[in-house]
Amino acid sequence: MEEAGWESLDGIYRKLCGKGKNTPQTLAEQIDFAGKLSSQPQYRTSSKCMVLYPKSGDVMWAARIQGGNGLADDTLYWHVAGSGDEAGYLTALVNAPCLLRAFLEPRESGRHFDLHPWRKVPIPRFDSNDGQHLALAELCGRAEEVARDLAVGMTERLPNASQPKLSNEVRASLEGQGILSAIDTIAKQLLSSRAAT
Repeated sequence: MEEAGWESLDGIYRKLCGKGKNTPQTLAEQIDFAGKLSSQPQYRTSSKCMVLYPKSGDVMWAARIQGGNGLADDTLYWHVAGSGDEAGYLTALVNAPCLLRAFLEPRESGRHFDLHPWRKVPIPRFDSNDGQHLALAELCGRAEEVARDLAVGMTERLPNASQPKLSNEVRASLEGQGILSAIDTIAKQLLSSRAAT
């Protein structure tokens, strides 16, 4: 970031930060206050992927990112997968519409998901020899391509849209292209006892 831009942001932070004796007084101090940045997992290998999912909300969702390419704040949990295919498999299942109710029902409060929601919804471990598991990983990749393509012009087309509105746009496109129904079909076969009928 250019020095003038950083100075501007630091000035805004100093003006708006709290006055407590433990409150970081500069933006630089705030970035890693209480180790919130340095405690993030460091996965600098292309073979590792992370699956991010929410702590709370009305919809369980997941996203796959390469290890080391993102930071999870305190509203997200993450799971480190051994491969991109495993992360894609988990991401597809967590996003399967037929499992929404199964993830919502065991919440331990009105809005909070458990730390490991797939312990409440027993998702089978990824098996790289299982055709259905690999099909879900491939469908996750297709869904990511659709989301990437939509994101290119979405902020210009919908400049004031909320996150739920943008998510609904992506979901509608995935439904229109048959990707969500393909994920749902496999999810129902794999988890027939938990999938909604």
